[in-house]
Amino acid sequence: MGFRKAFSILELIFVIAIIAILVSISIPYFSNSKQEAKITKLKADFTTLQSALVFYKNQNFLRSNSQNLSVLDEAKIGLEKEPLFFCTQSQISVCNDGANCCQGSLLSNAIYSNKQAWMKTGFNAYRYYITPKFFFDFIYDFESGELKCIGQRCKELL
Repeated sequence: MGFRKAFSILELIFVIAIIAILVSISIPYFSNSKQEAKITKLKADFTTLQSALVFYKNQNFLRSNSQNLSVLDEAKIGLEKEPLFFCTQSQISVCNDGANCCQGSLLSNAIYSNKQAWMKTGFNAYRYYITPKFFFDFIYDFESGELKCIGQRCKELL
């Protein structure tokens, strides 16, 4: 029987060290791409909401009604799994053109609130979480009928 040549301990340590260096270089790249994907999703959602608001304004203009939506939803503030930017037919029928109730639904399907994406933070205020410490704040302006990004980070959405 002859002896078989195997890897020495020194060779194995070098291979493990090279793999560790490659992993340490690639981890920041992959974690950043997750944030970029969430920002891209936010851009898509924000564009959809802006388009829906313009569509609602145009529909009302054709009906000779210049009134904007007073609220975008009747979701509870700070709770998860609440339907955002959506009003049910029963909420709309109960409203009777009141000032603080759903007069119409912005989207045909709701976006449900959660602490990893959209969350209602005030009467007409919303927050989109990229991470728990990195988020974008939005406010719905009833007078202009626009959903506006507020804060310094809003330039990233343009």
